[in-house]
Amino acid sequence: ASAHYQVKSPAPRGFDEAIEDQAPCGGYNSVQSPRTPFGIIGSSVSLATYHPAAGGAYYISTSENPQSNDDFVLVNNTLNWSSVGNYQVDMPLTNLTTPLTPGQNATLQVRYDGGDHILYQCIDITL
Repeated sequence: ASAHYQVKSPAPRGFDEAIEDQAPCGGYNSVQSPRTPFGIIGSSVSLATYHPAAGGAYYISTSENPQSNDDFVLVNNTLNWSSVGNYQVDMPLTNLTTPLTPGQNATLQVRYDGGDHILYQCIDITL
């Protein structure tokens, strides 16, 4: 079986298709160290999608160790991909209800829906 999707950059906590449906981080529940530097403005996330039609959304948590979907807030509107391929999504983090500050630790969460169920991957970052 091939993967449904995979975050390519910045590097996610880990990837295992067999547990990717486990919220909030695809079965990888421990923060990855060191965190990846990520700008509040001008940064992006790259992923590969292997479904001909899929949707997704990006979320962020400022918890030092998020353990549930409730720890995350929506970053953007729902995304839709209409073909298999590689995508880069700009991630401006300036329009959130809680302002972020440079040097702050955070975790990005990618939720992906290829039509059968929601899949998760997380990226631990320092702003």
